[in-house]
Amino acid sequence: MRQQDFDEIFSYSAEKLEQTACNYCQQDDCAVLNRQDRYGFPITSVICKQCGLIYINPRMSKEGYQRFYENAYRRILNRFHSSNDPHYLDNLFAVAKQRGASLVNWASPHLKTGLTIEVGSSCGGILALFKELGNEVLGIEPAPEEAAYAERHGIPTKIALIEDFNEPLPLAQNVVIARSLNHLLDPRKFFTWAHQQLLPGGHFISMTYDFVYMCQVEGKIKTQIDHPFMFSDKTLVNFIKSAGFRPIASQRRWLFEYVVAQKEEVEPFRKIFFDAGEYTRVKRTLNPAKLRLRYYLYQLKKIFRKHLTLS
Repeated sequence: MRQQDFDEIFSYSAEKLEQTACNYCQQDDCAVLNRQDRYGFPITSVICKQCGLIYINPRMSKEGYQRFYENAYRRILNRFHSSNDPHYLDNLFAVAKQRGASLVNWASPHLKTGLTIEVGSSCGGILALFKELGNEVLGIEPAPEEAAYAERHGIPTKIALIEDFNEPLPLAQNVVIARSLNHLLDPRKFFTWAHQQLLPGGHFISMTYDFVYMCQVEGKIKTQIDHPFMFSDKTLVNFIKSAGFRPIASQRRWLFEYVVAQKEEVEPFRKIFFDAGEYTRVKRTLNPAKLRLRYYLYQLKKIFRKHLTLS
């Protein structure tokens, strides 16, 4: 990691980082998981000792993240992924549409026809699929370049962090968040907004990294600066239930948890669901030595299977 890369991104921190408590259970009792993210930034990630939620602490301010998404996000990721393709936004749209097809096809038995709002809608690839199904669509996306691309391709998009979004909208049949929940600075506020934004019986549809499983697959703890929060399968479902939704379908597909949940007429977060043993389970699972051993054993099995196939 070049020092100028680090300095560039952290110039968006509004001069200082901010401490934060657990966004879910509101407790301020956590243990450090690691102190460097997957790109090499010296980011401290912690796990809540009560509910098991994983988050960056301290982190950039809201203003810092806003500037980060406006000015540096895609450019920084392109640099790390060695991608300078001038058609990057076209590819982003196409890939989102391809990945979204899996989510939409899986969730199709539970989809309702009507206004569908996606938070973190990027270039509009997923919403394009909902539009093809006959839905009115609307995106909310903080990156202006991606929002403008979506608009050019017929996907109306508001430019904003959801934490700052106060514009009144018609009530929706579906609220979608795909691969974006990790990016939010206040998931609790988002879930409350989603509950209020849905019609009675409306559906919440999510596609979210199972962070714990991803670390097991990759053999190391892989936090990243643009993921202020990270979820296990249990912490994700607990969040959804506590926000006033009843899960009606869920499935893990590779590194992601797919969930469809129906709005219930209850006040969000009046009751908090959590598993008392989740902190211990996750902390034990994410032990660096155990992750490395699991990864090496997995690689050895792949080599052994390949050898048997060639024999």
